Formats: sequence, structure tokens, C-alpha cells
Amino acid sequence: MKNLILALLILMTGTASAQQKFNPVLKKQLDSVLVLDQKYREILTYLMDPNKKDSVLKTLPVKPEAATGYYWKLQNQADSTNLIFIEDVFAKYDYPGKTLVGEPTNEAAWYVIQHSPKINQYIPLMKTAAENKELPFRLYAMMLDRQLMDEGKQQIYG
Repeated sequence: MKNLILALLILMTGTASAQQKFNPVLKKQLDSVLVLDQKYREILTYLMDPNKKDSVLKTLPVKPEAATGYYWKLQNQADSTNLIFIEDVFAKYDYPGKTLVGEPTNEAAWYVIQHSPKINQYIPLMKTAAENKELPFRLYAMMLDRQLMDEGKQQIYG
């Protein structure tokens, strides 16, 4: 009987330590990653909008003809740095879901992968996170559809 109780205590302790608890430091880091992920994309979106382009161009520190290339270069640098960070997070924590970092921070890693060439590599991780309700299922569905389109296949969720 003592051995059974001891085994149950060890099992329960192991299970509890395997569960992730809220990590405020990682949350702040991922919040910063999400801001950086969107920072230059917002400017690029304005540059593509004929109604906003001229007013945005007046505020930028580059010549109008160089603006799009300039901001894509900055965005690509940010995406590269973000991807390195997110891959380190995956290695340490698996997917940083809502249990670990709360909402909407649990979407930060998704955005980084969605904007990377590594969707195919991480789609199983996204699927598991969605199935475990750590990531909204709609985001996994969107990523899967993007992967399918990239492969020339029909979308599932559209």
C-alpha cells in the first residue's frame, strides 16, 4: 500500500511539473515580438492604399520611390529575428499557448510562423496547440489553408 501511494505521489508530481504555468516574462517578450511582426506591415499596407499613400509618404524618412523596398527590408529583418526567437521558444516550451502566456499573446508565435517559410515544419505544432485549445482553431485552419495553397492544393476551410 505504501508503494502504491508513493508511486501515485511521484506520478502526480511529475505530471504537475510537466504542465506549463503562466510565464509573465515570456508574455512580455512575445508581446514585443507581435508588435515587431506587425510594425512595418502596417506602413506597407498604407503604402498600398491609394487613399492613404500620399499622406503616409510625406511622413517617411525615405524617398517615395524607395519606400516600399525600404520597409520590406526592415520587415524581413524583423521577421528573421522573430523566427529565431520563436524557434528557441518552441524548443524550450513547445507552443506558447494561452495557459503559458494568456490571450491574445498566444497568437504571437502563430503570426511569426505564418509570415515565415517554415509553415510546413510547424503546422503539426499548431494543430496540437489548436486541439488543446492553446491557440484558436481558426488560426490553425488559416495556416493549414495557406500551406495547402502554397502546395497548389485546394483549401479545406477557405
